[in-house]
Amino acid sequence: MMIKSTKVRALLVLGMLLFSLASCDDDKNERTYELLPPNAEEELDMTEVGTLSVNVENGSGPTGGEGSPKLVDKSVDTKFLINPYRDTLWMELNLLASQRIDAYTMSSGDDTPARDPKNWVLRGSKDRVTWVDLDTQVDQVFPTRKLTKRYDFTNATEYKYYRLYITANAGNSLFQMSEWRIIRKPLP
Repeated sequence: MMIKSTKVRALLVLGMLLFSLASCDDDKNERTYELLPPNAEEELDMTEVGTLSVNVENGSGPTGGEGSPKLVDKSVDTKFLINPYRDTLWMELNLLASQRIDAYTMSSGDDTPARDPKNWVLRGSKDRVTWVDLDTQVDQVFPTRKLTKRYDFTNATEYKYYRLYITANAGNSLFQMSEWRIIRKPLP
């Protein structure tokens, strides 16, 4: 008798379960999950993934108070200074891996405006042999001290080396610059 009763109960429970499933409203119980959109690429300062080098160093060397590492120390309160200025001056960032760069910033020094960069060319290279002009600026003026100016340009190519050639300063025998940062903008 117990077996028959257990079978009846099991059939009854199974029947109720099937009934409840069959009577469910599809709209209320259907779950849909939309895929989250991929994270939009953010603008990135790529300066930190590079190693800076210059072809003309401060008289006290890179560890001096105004040595070349001051160009990438994230502070407009420090600066890179050379004496005398040479129109062959360049500064280069050697990145850990090739990156697409399409903007940069430059910050003026803390004193004499005539020491500021005036004309320059930003170039990119995959091998340090062949260089491609990415941006050229002429007759630029930094009207205030410690001023950061941004320059955007079009570039779809990833380069490992980015070199900024300072072809003229504002007229002084010395050259100064507080900061240089390279930026990767989001793809359109």
